[in-house]
Parts: sequence; C-alpha cells; structure tokens
Amino acid sequence: MSGPILEAQLKTWSWELGPSSILVNGDFEGAAGPPPAGWSQVNGLATRESGARTGGTGLYVCRVSYSTAASGYAYQAAGLNLSPYRITGWTRGDGTAIPFVGKDGGAVFVGTASTAWQQYSADFFYTSGNTIYLYCNNLVAGRYVEFDDTTLIPFYARTPNLGSLRTAVQLGNGVTPSSLPTLLTGTRGFQLSAASAQTFQWYQALSNGTYTVALTFSHTNSPAGNGYIFDARDSGGAGYALIGPGAVLSQSTGVTYLNGRPISAGVDIVPYGPINTLVCAGITLSIASRLVIGAHNSASTFLLNSKFYNVSIYPGTLTPTQARSYHERQMAILRY
Repeated sequence: MSGPILEAQLKTWSWELGPSSILVNGDFEGAAGPPPAGWSQVNGLATRESGARTGGTGLYVCRVSYSTAASGYAYQAAGLNLSPYRITGWTRGDGTAIPFVGKDGGAVFVGTASTAWQQYSADFFYTSGNTIYLYCNNLVAGRYVEFDDTTLIPFYARTPNLGSLRTAVQLGNGVTPSSLPTLLTGTRGFQLSAASAQTFQWYQALSNGTYTVALTFSHTNSPAGNGYIFDARDSGGAGYALIGPGAVLSQSTGVTYLNGRPISAGVDIVPYGPINTLVCAGITLSIASRLVIGAHNSASTFLLNSKFYNVSIYPGTLTPTQARSYHERQMAILRY
C-alpha cells in the first residue's frame, strides 16, 4: 500500500493566496463607458483610454480625472469578506496629480506624480465595506491619473496536506469567517458547527477508482438527523459516508472499520460523543470538483456537528491490519 494522497492532520491553518482576481474588467479592455465596464465613477470622469502602458496587456487603460470640487475616483463593489486580500496593478500620474488605490477605510497604496508607470502590490485585511477605489487626488481641473491591469486576489484559509498530492484543504468557503471551523485549543482538531455551515473542502480532481478514506472525528449530531461525514459527489463525483438517524452509518461502497474493527454499514452506529476512527476501505471514489468534509456536497445541507482531527485518503484498499494500525496511530497522537 502506497502512502496517502491526502494527509490532513488538522492542527494548524494559514492564509494562502488564491489563484485569480475577483475584480470585473481590471484590465479595462471591456466596454468603453464612461465609466469602463464593471466600474462606477464619482466626482470626476473615469474613461477608457487607448494607448496601453509600455509592456502592458491589451489596448486600453483607465484614466480618472478631476471635474468637480472633490477628488475624482472610479470604484467597484467587490463583495469582500472579513479576510485578507492582495491588490496589484500599474498606475501613473500626469506630472502633478497623484494616484491613490483605496478601500473602505483608507488608502492601501499611494503613488507619485511621475508620468512613468509604477507597479504596486499591497496586502490588507478587510474590516468593513466592500468597495475598491481608484483615486485622482488633485483638485485642479484637467488633472488626471491612469490605472491598468488591476487585480484583487483573496487569501483563503487552508490547512496543510502532507500527502503526495499536496493540495491544501480549505476551511469552509475560505473567506467568510462564520464558515471557518474553529481550531481547538490545547490539542489538534477543529470544531465544526452545523448552525454556521462549517465544513472542510478539498478541491482536487481524482480519477474514478478504489480508495480508502480514513478519518478521526467525534460527532454530536442530532439523533434524528442526517449528517455527512464526507461527500465527493459534487459535479458528478462519486463516494460518500453519512451518519443517519440513530447514528447509523451509511457508506456508498466498500468495507468499513470503526476504531479498527469491521462494522456493517446500514446496521452499526458511530457512537455519539467519543473520538472515533472510521476507515472506509475500498470505496469507489472520484472527485470531479471537490470533497466536502462534514456536510453534503452542497456544503450547506446535512451538516455534521463534529470535531475532526485527521482526514486521510489512500489509493487502493487498506487491509484489516492497516485499518487497526491507523486507529492505534491516531489514538497515540491524540494522547500527546
């Protein structure tokens, strides 16, 4: 049996930069306006100008100019959460006017009046509002600043994957505080609250095949309710395990070991309260989009009130001896 492709020990987390910008038309190549597509304007005029910056992408930039008795600016509501972001881009002045990049609550970057293009990158933690601003901070008619290739990339809350595929496991939706499981104090593990729709989500495509999903967790699910331990059926995936009424375990395929001993899915229960290991061996599994841990694949229904301490996925089928070894190893780790 080869090593795990997913090995999430669930004892720490950090913010990791996401893959793409959430701004609309940050390169200003969309419809001309004014203002340019996706943007709004106040106290001035935001226009799409031809003549791209040297070395820039596309054919256009955004020019923000003064026209009333206050700083002119272009802005975009980006639907931000109380989490960190990185904003990047290029900007320049006109020899007199100075460009500012701001958010609700203040500036995150202040440029110079130079007509040379200036590249910037700034990280900030969003605490209020949801708007990004591109300012011309000059009260003289005719003055302007320009912007191009503006990106706003969220950081996502993630916990490491020590398995061979390395893709980290995301806490909740990654950015909304209420969706993030709570790190337990004094030990490893995270508390998942069904009332706050807290889950883990692993975005990693797997080819359809036979795997073993091994978990260490405890649950306090309603005796009359359903709660998914994991579900890989998002976007056409396959494989799940859930706790049904009376804490009876259901599993899509394969052989099940609870605390190192074989049990029968659909008959045996996962005890309410204590820490258990569950090894779902030989389960048919594929993840077309993501694996959701602690909820149905929608990540918003059949949530499991629980504490998770470890999630592992192995290719193939663990043997009874290996399932017992997983249980003993996890219990030893939790004692220290």
